Amino acid sequence: MTLCAQCHERFVDPRQLQCGHSFCYICIKTKLISTELSIQCAKCDVQHIFRTRDELERSLVVDSFINEMVQYYLRRKANPKVVKSSENNHHQVIPLHTTSQKKQIAFAQPPCKICSKKSNYLFICDHCNEEICDKCMDKHRAEVTERINKKWLKCKQQFAINNELLSKAEKNITSVVNELKMIRITVEQRATDLINMIENERDNILERLDDHITPVKKNFKNDDIKQEYQSINENIAHILSIESSIQNLVNHLQRIDRFLDNLENKKDHIKTQEITIAYLSPPDFDSPAKLLGDLKFQVPSKLITTPLSTKNKYNERLSPKVQNTTSISNYQNLSSSTKPSIKKELDGFYNPKELASPIPPLRINWRLTPSQLQPNLKTDVQRLVQSTKRNSPITTNNGLHLPIVVKRPFSQMFTLVPNDMCVWSLKTSDIPHFLCLLDNNNRSYNIFICDEYGARVQIYSIQLPIDKYLPVYIRELELFKRNCRLTLESFTVYQTYIITYVRRFEQKANEEQKAPLIKAGIQILDRGENGRCSDIGGMIYVFGHNGTQVDGSYQSYPIRKLIADTSYDCLWGINSINNSLYYYSLPKTPEQITSYLKNMKIYLDFNETNDENEKFEPNHMAENQQTIGLVDRDSHTIRLYDKNTKELINTYKNTQQSWNISDMIILKDNNLLMTLTENKRNKQVIRKDSRYRQHSARKLIEISKNGKELREIEANTLNAMTIGPNDEIFLGFADKGERGLVQVYI
Repeated sequence: MTLCAQCHERFVDPRQLQCGHSFCYICIKTKLISTELSIQCAKCDVQHIFRTRDELERSLVVDSFINEMVQYYLRRKANPKVVKSSENNHHQVIPLHTTSQKKQIAFAQPPCKICSKKSNYLFICDHCNEEICDKCMDKHRAEVTERINKKWLKCKQQFAINNELLSKAEKNITSVVNELKMIRITVEQRATDLINMIENERDNILERLDDHITPVKKNFKNDDIKQEYQSINENIAHILSIESSIQNLVNHLQRIDRFLDNLENKKDHIKTQEITIAYLSPPDFDSPAKLLGDLKFQVPSKLITTPLSTKNKYNERLSPKVQNTTSISNYQNLSSSTKPSIKKELDGFYNPKELASPIPPLRINWRLTPSQLQPNLKTDVQRLVQSTKRNSPITTNNGLHLPIVVKRPFSQMFTLVPNDMCVWSLKTSDIPHFLCLLDNNNRSYNIFICDEYGARVQIYSIQLPIDKYLPVYIRELELFKRNCRLTLESFTVYQTYIITYVRRFEQKANEEQKAPLIKAGIQILDRGENGRCSDIGGMIYVFGHNGTQVDGSYQSYPIRKLIADTSYDCLWGINSINNSLYYYSLPKTPEQITSYLKNMKIYLDFNETNDENEKFEPNHMAENQQTIGLVDRDSHTIRLYDKNTKELINTYKNTQQSWNISDMIILKDNNLLMTLTENKRNKQVIRKDSRYRQHSARKLIEISKNGKELREIEANTLNAMTIGPNDEIFLGFADKGERGLVQVYI
């Protein structure tokens, strides 16, 4: 009993394992520890596994019972037996060094966790992993039991709440499923009714067409007269011969008189008959019964135009094709009286209910000189305006305000359109400051229209091809509270999230809006004399496509613009402090947002050159599939780089020193379309239009890839632009008051 089962010698510092077997502490340390955190018992082969080294050490409790047995045995062996005084030879003298060979070591026994007293019998609680003595074990068990009862009671309460919620959810799901079934049945029934209605209307129109053509053919039928004429013509030679009798001549004369009377009657009948021509009006989508249009009949003298006519005035371009182009210098020198203007003429828009025939898209050839463009343009546009009517925004039954979408421009916002044709126009409730297109796997595109503060983001679906379909309203988002009045520096969209960058805050920001900013570490300051916050850092906010804020990351440096590039799976940005173009990886999940937005990777560093002539400080950028363009802050020089090789492709110098490049897009062929804004330091060029709020003059310039200026377009109210999949130009304008307008050109 006093021998170790491992070394088969007397116990030295016996320790008890959790299985109840005891071994020398040295044997456990040297022979029984199979791995760093496990002990295998030599008697029962039970494997004891521990989480930490400290837990292993604390589990090796001193076996006080065996320790006392060993000490008792050694004391009995060391004391000589009490015998009568006599000489004997049975006593054996033991040297001192042999008795101390296995010296008993006093190890520190840990105290009880509850009473803080040392005890020979300690237990390690599996629940709290603490040493408890045998006297305090019952008290500790009661505490653990009470804790278990409290937690179990909480579990029962939560379980009951969950069951109640699940029961309500199941009822709601059942109700929703039943409602969806009813809606499905209703939709199918309505679709069937509409199909039947359209088929009936089709049969009715076709029947009316047949009923119309039958009397027309009957009224102008001439077969009986032709037969009579041929009969007389065949017999006239025989009647007039010498062999004919007087009676035959008289009979034939009477027959000719009757034929003459018939001809006179037929002539009078033809003159009195009025020929009506059928035409089909444009479809009325507000009335299901008139989806095919309303069939009407009109005489030619009263018919203005017909869709069957090959010379429809609306099928002709507003101006003939002329090969000569207008130079930029000649255009700038023209007086305001000779410059073409279509602002006032196109103040209305196309209303399909009021035109007898549809109007094709408005087309203007921008290669005409102003003098050649003006006469045809003004005359035809005035005719167009006479056939149009001004409409107001649409309001649904639930009070939702929907902008107007038409297949014609409301009014042109510049003197020359950038491309041949304006496809459609879209009126918005706020001035569009950001336009972004989102590719839906090449099937369609979503356009995001955002105002200056992020208080209203309108989303529309655009089917391809863009020139054949009008945009369809999807939803409206509110990223930030309108009363916060913060200003967005950048707005970009990709398949997973909406990313915005906010740097300047106005004084009206309320506590609710300030709280997440302060938590993120942004110093919130009141507006100073210049109306701007002095903090150079800003906040990147990440939103879902439903407008829910997902996460955010504070940036200690100003970011001029952010562009989500899905082809390279990165988020481009410009650091104006370090003069560098960098990128983040695009986050796909909420867990990736913070880590990705803190891992900035430098793509182009413009501080590496010491040459003043090569100094370049980017503050704006644009990109297409293979190219990224940067604009210098001071000289407004544009550099185009290849995304793959970082090679400099081309450089463009802005020669108009009084104009700054405020925005640009890169076409597929690397042509540039830039927005130029008059420099605010030239106070004499600041303009104020009575229709719009005060602004600096703006214009569009297109530059070819070899640096040649192709065209210059006045666009004073332009605020935003973006490019479509096939180089369609999306332009956002400020309209009257605080309203906006989006136009698309192809």
